[in-house]
Amino acid sequence: MPRKMWSDDEDQLVHHGRADGLTMPEVQGALLAAGHTRTLKAIEERWRRIRKTVVPISDAPAPDELLGLLLRGPVEATKDNLDAARALLALGHMVDVDLGGNEIALSRHVERGESPVLADEIGNGQEITIGLISDTHHGSKYRDIELLSYVLPELERRGAQIIYHAGDLFDGNRMYRGHEFELEAIGADAQYEMAVKEHPALGIRQKILGGNHDESFIKQIGLDNVSRFCDFRDDCDFIGYHAADIQITDTARMVLMHPTGGVSYAISYKLQKFIEKEVPRPAIFACGHFHVACFFPYTGTLGIMIPTFQTQTPYLRQKALSPILGAVLLRLRISDSGKLSDVWWEWMAAA
Repeated sequence: MPRKMWSDDEDQLVHHGRADGLTMPEVQGALLAAGHTRTLKAIEERWRRIRKTVVPISDAPAPDELLGLLLRGPVEATKDNLDAARALLALGHMVDVDLGGNEIALSRHVERGESPVLADEIGNGQEITIGLISDTHHGSKYRDIELLSYVLPELERRGAQIIYHAGDLFDGNRMYRGHEFELEAIGADAQYEMAVKEHPALGIRQKILGGNHDESFIKQIGLDNVSRFCDFRDDCDFIGYHAADIQITDTARMVLMHPTGGVSYAISYKLQKFIEKEVPRPAIFACGHFHVACFFPYTGTLGIMIPTFQTQTPYLRQKALSPILGAVLLRLRISDSGKLSDVWWEWMAAA
């Protein structure tokens, strides 16, 4: 069953309770008194997630003014500015505080290919089923929310133990001339609220990679909307931007990537080149971004281009490009020696 999402009121009660020295059972009692029912385990997990990100409601200065100043350059690290900076951090903005230099600055740079992400350990001789999705583009007029609302729960129903999202959770901002006319939700906050409302909640983990459309908010206003969304959701984990390594077993690795650039005339060409540059070669190389579907076994690696949940936009139509919609279900068998021995894949495209 999908997990019940936490409300801002619940987060404030948990944060204030722990800040005031209440025990977990006492926090549970405060939640119950306010009409919220949560288990102790759920409260403990939520506290670990929000303790560094939720800012208790106070008389601290509104962060909007500080953000406007930071967009023009660093500011002095006064007490009022530090209070506003903490509020910006809680909203997902990438704020750097240098107490030694007595300044606060806005970071608009993403480190690519950071620490690898390890899947849960799988025993030898076992099978694992995973779902692969990409390019949901929350905020776009052309997102297919009906298909997404069907496919994600269906992946779980068909046995997916984990879902990987290969980037572009959001449609972003000012990606190309005229992009604003293709948006239903304009701005980071509006797209975040749309994703919170629309993106299906599941009983399995969704691990989400950031893509180039998501990165537009970081470049323009220093806001990481993907990690912000994952911090809010109980079933989602943020795994970085552009690339992540998933160690399926001790000897089998999957690369999840959100590259840049356009699709080639021969759809599999870029996939082949990406695989050739991987040393050592992964068992699986899966990428989003291109809005096409491709399954391409090549030199011991299964190459996969993951389809999208965004229909044809005016931008794509002008380029004579037609997207392929849907998701991928992968069933992997691990040999007794710990190697990836068999792979079955299924393209899910319609109800």
